[in-house]
Amino acid sequence: MTLRLCRAASLAIALPLVACGGSAQSGHAGGGGSSESGSSSSGAGGCPSSPEPAFDLTLAVKGGGYLPSDTTLDVDWSGGQEPTFALDDVSTWLTLADGTNVECDLDPTATPPVEIASLVCHVWTLGPTHIDASGTGYETWSATLSPDEDETCEEPRTRQIHVALVALTDAGAP
Repeated sequence: MTLRLCRAASLAIALPLVACGGSAQSGHAGGGGSSESGSSSSGAGGCPSSPEPAFDLTLAVKGGGYLPSDTTLDVDWSGGQEPTFALDDVSTWLTLADGTNVECDLDPTATPPVEIASLVCHVWTLGPTHIDASGTGYETWSATLSPDEDETCEEPRTRQIHVALVALTDAGAP
């Protein structure tokens, strides 16, 4: 229970998790439609061996293709509104060390990708979390998600969320 309270405090004030004995390193393994599956990392007794994000969100385009270059991700939770992630703006590609609780699997020293089929973002929040994903030419995907609780471990488990952005249809087409 102490780890849970310490973890909650570090997330709520956007301090690196290392302050509570966890790891602040990135690279956690792990509108349209969405599907989900459980977490796979475990320690003793099948419980997480270190703090985990509440959600691993995989963004893609329904039917295949590339994400819009202006794809954005907005996250709001009890700890506040996280800075908007924008695929076409490297300055928004923040890490936990930068004080954000949304971290996408992109190299912040690279240039924005011209063509990317999917993007994984790790969302380090507690409790219900509202997420919007959008991009030009696609319906906004919007959901309020709750983390999976694990009664055995008394800790939340990472939820795998798969989002398929759906292209807008031309209302004037026959």
